[in-house]
Amino acid sequence: MALNCQAKIRLYNTGEQLKIMITDLKHNHKVDQANMKFYARNRRLDDSATELIKNYDQHKVPRSIIRSLIMDKKI
Repeated sequence: MALNCQAKIRLYNTGEQLKIMITDLKHNHKVDQANMKFYARNRRLDDSATELIKNYDQHKVPRSIIRSLIMDKKI
């Protein structure tokens, strides 16, 4: 499920401090716990998942199957 949400906060590091450059907090979806698994920070793979993908890839497992296996593991 892709939310395609345009909400964002963009920061700029001056070397001494972070400055807020852009804020847009308007969401195109309901913000609740049920959607948390779709947030970008929750879509990152851990080291074990990355190694598993590399192993499957070396054995020529189709990418669609790898994707399904990884998504089933994360959800």
